[in-house]
Amino acid sequence: MSFTRIAVKYTLETFTEKRTTCWAFEPYIGGPLEKLDSGDAPFPWDVPSEPPVYFSNHAVQLEVPYTASVKVCHVCGGPGRKKCASCSGKGWEYCFHCHGDGFSPVTLRTEAKDCLHCTGSGQRKCWKCSGEGMALCKGCSGTGQIKCFIRLTIKWTNHMDDHVVEKVAALDDDKIRNVSGEIICQEEEVNLLPLTHFPDTTVSMASAQILQNHAISFPEEKVLKQRHKVSIVPVAAVSYKWRNHDGLFHVYGFEQRVYAPNYPQTCFCCCCSIL
Repeated sequence: MSFTRIAVKYTLETFTEKRTTCWAFEPYIGGPLEKLDSGDAPFPWDVPSEPPVYFSNHAVQLEVPYTASVKVCHVCGGPGRKKCASCSGKGWEYCFHCHGDGFSPVTLRTEAKDCLHCTGSGQRKCWKCSGEGMALCKGCSGTGQIKCFIRLTIKWTNHMDDHVVEKVAALDDDKIRNVSGEIICQEEEVNLLPLTHFPDTTVSMASAQILQNHAISFPEEKVLKQRHKVSIVPVAAVSYKWRNHDGLFHVYGFEQRVYAPNYPQTCFCCCCSIL
């Protein structure tokens, strides 16, 4: 015998945008620049940029116009090369096969011989600088110049909270959150008002509380849009009798997941998903 119940799920999404700036640099390889004296640099929120899609996390980094300048690389001082960090500018390293003594390892059946890897010198050409003692500067990529500018970082974040009105004591809220149901109410605005017309007062109270929390939780972010919805998740309770055992299990959500904590016999096939 089976009987059907429902669980009500209220979900609020608040899509926000946050902008921060910092000084940055990158190798200058030539090309035009929007220099400091070419115009007035805009404020962070005056730089045009739109999110690629709403209600999805995303981030982008942009160069603020009219903030660029070319300077000598502060890492290498201008040559584009600096002392190799691996060999300390010597151009060679101790051979790691013979540990720098120039001889192959000696065993009971062999005599000491010159190391085949370094031909007995105990040294090998530095792998990083190819024996030159100088390596390419990572700060300027060998150009000797860097471009300094103000970098604008824009982060779009989708903050989501929900509330589950549980009608079935055997199922906890997390199980209802992870399944889908029929959407019976959905609204989308820049600033939403709490649901007041929903028959269940618990949902209306949860809507007002979560909206109030979102209004004060992101003081450094700009709210672009809000969306809330109410979903009805079906839950079927099925009673069964197997041998001398009477039991009950639940099938819930459009995914038809099964919750049977006291199921008398476990199936090990790959097609079952009994929780």
